[in-house]
Amino acid sequence: MPPEDRSEQFGDFDAQLASLRAAVKALRDERPSWFEHIFHPRRQARRQADFYGAVVAALKEMGATLRKMTANFRERERHLSNLETEFAQLRERQERFARESADSAQMRQQLEQVTREQGAKIEQLVRGQGDLGDELRERIQHVLDEQRVAIRQVSLKASEDAILSDRARRATELKLEELAKRVPPPPA
Repeated sequence: MPPEDRSEQFGDFDAQLASLRAAVKALRDERPSWFEHIFHPRRQARRQADFYGAVVAALKEMGATLRKMTANFRERERHLSNLETEFAQLRERQERFARESADSAQMRQQLEQVTREQGAKIEQLVRGQGDLGDELRERIQHVLDEQRVAIRQVSLKASEDAILSDRARRATELKLEELAKRVPPPPA
């Protein structure tokens, strides 16, 4: 497979990773003010829910892309297997033909040349298939590593938000208690 085709296959993958990175950065940069945090806590929760939805959608798209690439890889393996079968059949025919025409040196040379050419083609296809398999494994590992990092970042962000929310709630409760202590009891 030419390098241009590989880059086209992984172009969707790179675009999906870029959109996931952008969503993580946007959520990290959107720090709510204390006012918004106290009086509109659901707004941040909605943003987080939207972000989590975007993460899930991106992961589903990545999964679909991986399945598509795996199907293409399997199709190429089947094609290579068919070529190997054809090569084995060609060898059998060549051997049978060589036995039948042992007297003809010229025919033998032609068959050997065809066999070498076919062998070179098969070896080239096998090398290309091996390179594609290696590259696919590397890219899949890279994507998995990036997904782990993104999930860790989301987890850390959620933990930070929970801590900030808890602190704000405690501060509000303390202020309400102070205000309650300052207000005189109603006259009897």
